[in-house]
Amino acid sequence: MVTTDAELSPAETSATVHWARFGQPLPEPGELWMLGLDQRAEPVPFTAAATSVWPMTFDREQTRSLLLGHRSTEMEDKWHVLASPVTTDGTTTVAFYRSWTGTRVVELELQLTESGSHVIRATWESAAGAIKDPDEAFARGQFLLVFRHTLGNERPPTEPTKVVPGRVEGLLADRELSLGARLKKLFQR
Repeated sequence: MVTTDAELSPAETSATVHWARFGQPLPEPGELWMLGLDQRAEPVPFTAAATSVWPMTFDREQTRSLLLGHRSTEMEDKWHVLASPVTTDGTTTVAFYRSWTGTRVVELELQLTESGSHVIRATWESAAGAIKDPDEAFARGQFLLVFRHTLGNERPPTEPTKVVPGRVEGLLADRELSLGARLKKLFQR
């Protein structure tokens, strides 16, 4: 029997649209997936990278979801989110790329802080042949969709009220903590 949209409740229609757009529900939390830990393929390098500052901050839970990433298990999942190992100065890179083609769409460089993290810079694919809409608005929109629906973050990242080049107000004091202290604080529940 074929069911039409008219026969579905609003909740069923919403669930169907979500499944078609974002794939399956999130895997169990806690499975860390990082470059170099297994044989999974790395994202395809950018064809033509464009870079900008996105003054976004993430709380501890949001940062944790970014660091844990997401490994697509079905073609319908559409996205891989992959964090590189954290450096000794507390920075990491999180790549958002298509699970089927390996096309890297967005990459964020993050600085870990006591309260979570903030974006140092965002890089996205700007080659017209690589993705459909290669501009900053598209990249930012795709990041926010994956951040919310694939990584399961209900709240969007916050944008600070005061940004000074090279400094996000209120976050620099966290740099004085050791990397171990920052990571421990991030993963405390």
